[in-house]
Amino acid sequence: MGRVSDLYGFDVDLMTWREVRPRIMASAQPNYVAAENLLQPNPALGAENERGAISQQFHPPPSPRHSHAAVVHRNSMYVFGGYDGSYRSDFHKFDFEQLAWRPVPASGRSPRARYRSTACVLRDTMILFGGHDGTRHLADVHLFDFVSQAWSMLVAGGLPPLPRDSHVSVSYKDSMYVFGGERPLSHGLHGLNVHMDFCFLNCSSSSA
Repeated sequence: MGRVSDLYGFDVDLMTWREVRPRIMASAQPNYVAAENLLQPNPALGAENERGAISQQFHPPPSPRHSHAAVVHRNSMYVFGGYDGSYRSDFHKFDFEQLAWRPVPASGRSPRARYRSTACVLRDTMILFGGHDGTRHLADVHLFDFVSQAWSMLVAGGLPPLPRDSHVSVSYKDSMYVFGGERPLSHGLHGLNVHMDFCFLNCSSSSA
């Protein structure tokens, strides 16, 4: 089965799945309306639409991929990286109210391309940890500030987890908790060692 870029929502009240079909948006919203995933001139504005020079910006979904990191913050889902035939470092958000994808125009030094990383949200900050960049396992920690729309790299104290991918992470109070994952066997280049360790990163001073 190939990689896909479809989007589904699960209704916890009805216990049913449904496909979410994104709209294609334009930069000049008042002049256009979305219908059946196509941009159509707004009839309320008459023929002036056809004469006006309107700059359109289309935002299709991210390329079909797997092993990306995704979080929800307020009314949007944010997706970072993954693998689509290449290791990715692109950053997108899906607006639940407008049903539209958009690239995230972030400043700062973004994380290198990777897949199988994890991300979680702590207040107005997304924390990205680990993964694999196609060459080696990673143990770096990156912060994305949703307010300033900026990336920064966190240099944490204490004993950090070993580099890994395919782990799980959650945030609770002022910390991110990381469990398990995979990394190469220490005695060879082939095979993976499954880790059952449990670590946490206290972010009380870095994300306040």
